[in-house]
Amino acid sequence: MDEKDNPAPVFSGEMKDWPTFKDTIQMRTDKHDTTWRFEGGRLLAEFFARQIKEKTGSYKKTRKKALEREKVASDSNHVPTSVDANTDDALKEWFADRDIATGLLLSLNKNRLSNLGSNFTDYKKLGFKDDAALTQAHKSLDLKYLRQLNRMAVWLLHDVVFEPSSKVDTAAQTKLNGILRNSEVSQIL
Repeated sequence: MDEKDNPAPVFSGEMKDWPTFKDTIQMRTDKHDTTWRFEGGRLLAEFFARQIKEKTGSYKKTRKKALEREKVASDSNHVPTSVDANTDDALKEWFADRDIATGLLLSLNKNRLSNLGSNFTDYKKLGFKDDAALTQAHKSLDLKYLRQLNRMAVWLLHDVVFEPSSKVDTAAQTKLNGILRNSEVSQIL
């Protein structure tokens, strides 16, 4: 594949560069069949946006609903951006209506097919003693695949900010440093 078909993503942190960067990332996710990952991120951002809108709105009824979705409700307008701060029911309800799971399951099945062959659902043909052993193998394979995808996404975003700079970092890149240079990212890398 030509370099022009697979350009290296570069993002200066400036708004004018965002559309090109977003298109490049989307091309890569389409190539690796992982668009569900970015769609899930977009949906989570929409969940938080709804929380902000409802918590800061003037309707007491919607504010009460927003507070019920959070595990530790506070009177402030602050909306925590950690999924752990929200109830499982609220997140399940939000994502169930948006069908992100289908894309994820198709991607997992494609990975199972490429690793185990066309009989990836038949424990006898694969040499497992029972269906439970095959289920455990699928779980292990799925976790390995998802970890690889996490590393790929973190490396890609990390390198976009830190690697291509032969020039001086922009102010926007400096802001991104605080996000991408932390212990959680280091553990993934």
